[in-house]
Amino acid sequence: MRHWIHGPLGRLHGQLPHDEETNVVFFRGPPGGELAVFVTEPCNAKAHGPWFAYYRGGHLRTGFSFEALGDRVGEDPDVLLPALVAAGLVGPHAQHGTEDFEERIVRAITEALSLPELELP
Repeated sequence: MRHWIHGPLGRLHGQLPHDEETNVVFFRGPPGGELAVFVTEPCNAKAHGPWFAYYRGGHLRTGFSFEALGDRVGEDPDVLLPALVAAGLVGPHAQHGTEDFEERIVRAITEALSLPELELP
C-alpha cells in the first residue's frame, strides 16, 4: 500500500500540531512499514524550520531540520547522507542560501527513498 496524507495530523513527537503546522506524510507497506514525514510549515512561534523524519519498522531511522542538515538524529542518521551530498546540500561542495534550497532537500529525499510524486487535491 502507498499513500500520501496532507494536512495536520494527530500527535507528532508527542505533541498535537497547531493550525500553522502542515505535515505531509507518505507511508507504504504493511503495518510496521515505512513512514516519511515532512513538516513543511512549522510553527514560527516555536522558532523552528521545516523538519523531516523517516521511520521504518516503527523506529526513527533519521530525522533532521532543513535548517541544520548536519544535525541528524535516529538509529541510522546518515542513511540519506549520500543523497544530500550528491545534491550539493552538505559536504565540502554544499551550495547553501540558494532560492531552491528547501526544494532540493525534498527532491533528494524523495529520490533516495523512491517516493512517488505528491499529488495534492
